[in-house]
Amino acid sequence: MSQEYVSRQGIDTIKESIRQSALWIKKDGGVKSIKVLKEDTVGDVAEVTIADHSRWGDSSVVYYKLIREKGDWKVGRP
Repeated sequence: MSQEYVSRQGIDTIKESIRQSALWIKKDGGVKSIKVLKEDTVGDVAEVTIADHSRWGDSSVVYYKLIREKGDWKVGRP
């Protein structure tokens, strides 16, 4: 996560969100595949759209904004 995102959301909120996501993924049988649908990069900002598919056939589309910090890509906003 980018430093800005952590500062804005708070580490406890992020940890809880990750915990809830992990429980949902486990309940749904795990992730079978992830596919990048769209990727746009301008300078140090990238917008990525992915589709994930569970082992039970469910799928979801997720959008991420990534920020390059000190040479590494970090989630700026899910």
